[in-house]
Amino acid sequence: MLTKITTLLSASFAITAAFSFDDSRPDVDYDYEIDEDHRLPRSVVMMIPDGTGPNIWALARNILDPTHKKMLHIDPLFRGSVQTFSNTSLVTDSASSATAYSTGFKTYDSAIGVDMEKRPLGTILEAAQARGM
Repeated sequence: MLTKITTLLSASFAITAAFSFDDSRPDVDYDYEIDEDHRLPRSVVMMIPDGTGPNIWALARNILDPTHKKMLHIDPLFRGSVQTFSNTSLVTDSASSATAYSTGFKTYDSAIGVDMEKRPLGTILEAAQARGM
């Protein structure tokens, strides 16, 4: 009996700790005016939250603030999303996912860098380099 009570109390504490948020961080002032001298940026940071979809961000917002008055600290940084499932399956493998990210085209499962007819695809980085970026 004591073991059951201890287990229940431990589980309750773990769940409470997991879903309690300390939002005591200072507000962040995002200043996106980087290009003061009309220079191009040296680099771009691309964050890929693997396995994360819109449902996960909605869940995180709901847990943070069920009244929807607060945003996640990452919300101002969102710029777009990619659906990476392949042309042959709704469950994505890493090769076809990498092809979708790097080329902008979907392919079949287990294929990397080629289209559905197995022709090589250029990457977004190659296109940027061809334009002098």
